Amino acid sequence: MIAVLGLGAQARRVDVLVAAPFWRIDALNKEACLYWSLYRANPALIQYLSCSPAMRTLLLIVILIALPALAESTAGERSKPERWADRSTNCTTTTGAFRDPDSFLKWLDVFSDPGVYVEYARRSLDPDYSLRAADSLLDAGTARNFLEWMDPAIPGKWASALAQAPFYSAASATLFDPGRLKRWVMLPTNPELWQAAAAAINPETWVKWLALPANPRLAALIAKAQDPMTSEEWNMELSDRSNYPFLHLVPPSQQRSEGR
Repeated sequence: MIAVLGLGAQARRVDVLVAAPFWRIDALNKEACLYWSLYRANPALIQYLSCSPAMRTLLLIVILIALPALAESTAGERSKPERWADRSTNCTTTTGAFRDPDSFLKWLDVFSDPGVYVEYARRSLDPDYSLRAADSLLDAGTARNFLEWMDPAIPGKWASALAQAPFYSAASATLFDPGRLKRWVMLPTNPELWQAAAAAINPETWVKWLALPANPRLAALIAKAQDPMTSEEWNMELSDRSNYPFLHLVPPSQQRSEGR
């Protein structure tokens, strides 16, 4: 097809080169002729063939560049529930969405949609996800994550956001989005939900949970909990002054001097 489009000399020549195989197939299958007629009736294709060779080459380059970016953005939208499910089940990052109003609006955009709850239902059937969440709980970064709540700037950010109308407008636009409400209404027809329901009654799922005591990851998790290095890392995080934001407040006099 690319070779045919590259010729671009005469539309009649293109028709002959491309349509000839369809004429031969039509003797065996008449649907091929109908397919070709619909294909040639495409206005975008006709306009493309009427362009100069340089313009066709430029359009082809633009399409080849734009398609991967479009596919990546679409994949990013589809993976949004997965990414937030990872963050919310990781104890080292689970509270980040509530320390800042802007992050909270992003959290609200995901957790007011049924997709993330379908993802939770799917993950609840796999013991590996529970072991991963328990492993993050033993991570010393969990202590640092919760100590960040001592930042005195957090109440100020929320007080400023709650006193402004744009915050309520953004939250209302998210909650009452017609597309979001439609997804909730159509949730019983979501195939991913029924896949999770089928996995719940699948004997393989129950075998995984019954075999959990023999799971090597569980043995590694117990060994990590009993490892003295785990307690030492927690003590280091709790004794690190840099993890206490209120200890690094800048006095007003110093702020004025820095402003000068």
